[in-house]
Amino acid sequence: MENKKKSISQLTAELEQWKTDCLLAQAELQKRRNKYLSATNAVPDPIIFYDLHGKVTYLNPAFTRVFEWTMEDILNKKIDFVPEENKEKTQKLIQQMLEGEKILSHETKRFTKNRTLLDIQLSSSAYKDHSGKIIGIVVIHRDITQQKKIAKKLLESEQRYRSAMEASADPIIVYDNQGQVTYFNPAFSRVFKWSLEECIHGKMDAFVPKKNWPETKKMIDMVIAGKFFSGIETARFDKYGSIIPVSISGSTFKDKHNKVIGSVIGFQDISERKQAEEALKQREKLKGILELAGAVCHELSQPAMAIQGYAEIFLMGIDKDNPLYEKVDKIREQVDRIGTLTKKLMNITKYETREYTKGHKIVDLDKASDNI
Repeated sequence: MENKKKSISQLTAELEQWKTDCLLAQAELQKRRNKYLSATNAVPDPIIFYDLHGKVTYLNPAFTRVFEWTMEDILNKKIDFVPEENKEKTQKLIQQMLEGEKILSHETKRFTKNRTLLDIQLSSSAYKDHSGKIIGIVVIHRDITQQKKIAKKLLESEQRYRSAMEASADPIIVYDNQGQVTYFNPAFSRVFKWSLEECIHGKMDAFVPKKNWPETKKMIDMVIAGKFFSGIETARFDKYGSIIPVSISGSTFKDKHNKVIGSVIGFQDISERKQAEEALKQREKLKGILELAGAVCHELSQPAMAIQGYAEIFLMGIDKDNPLYEKVDKIREQVDRIGTLTKKLMNITKYETREYTKGHKIVDLDKASDNI
């Protein structure tokens, strides 16, 4: 009897100890659960837990803030916030997670409680119990709606600027801050003959003539300093080595941190203008030559006519056998030559020159005049 009492007493003590251990374990479990939930609640992105039947077991405050459902709204319920067009893909992702895969940064869409459609980036995986058995799924959502809108606006803005550059009649080239080509427009290809595919991520040093490097280096220095420049006249080679006179303007562009990340250089083909300027110079020279030629012809004609007249008189009074006849006839021939030269001078129509002495040129009367 006494042994029996002792056995009951021992069992009671063990039972009390077990109850105490259970309470301590429950307290520790609750402590850890609270710590875990506090960490989950502190995450700024929406988090939701599902059981294997797709019912909600927990969600954090960020989920309520973004999607508007509260824990009371959807605890132990299924949440209908997947758009119809995303349901098939969502089912495939769930199956992948149940097979042990993790889903990282998958872009999709989800409705809010009031049916506002959001762009979402989600990461998710299955979670297990202490025995390693899958008991549910946890999904972290990130609302990227605003980010998508900004990206769309940036893309539209970039497309507008690109369209404007592609529509430009003047060549435009874009370099990064290492001087490598990132873009040039169709006008650049039309004028300089290179295709973008040939030049992308490369440098364009080959199209700068050696004699034009001084002003080119000045422009490069201005770009490095973040300065704008405009209307600098120089020249560039095209793909086939032809030199094209150009007027260049350029400026840098920066990122959101105000750091220079590249430059935009515009070219204007001034070949026609240069040709027009050269033609104007030629006309000015021709005008000067014509004025001089007129004056020379006027001044020469009177003495030439007098000499010619006297020569004719002398020849009429001298016998052909006389030694003076040949000499006077030579004078007459030279006077005739002066007459021919004055006719050429009076018929000059263009500016043409020929080499006279080293480093000096004179007007080529035969080429410059439309003489008979």
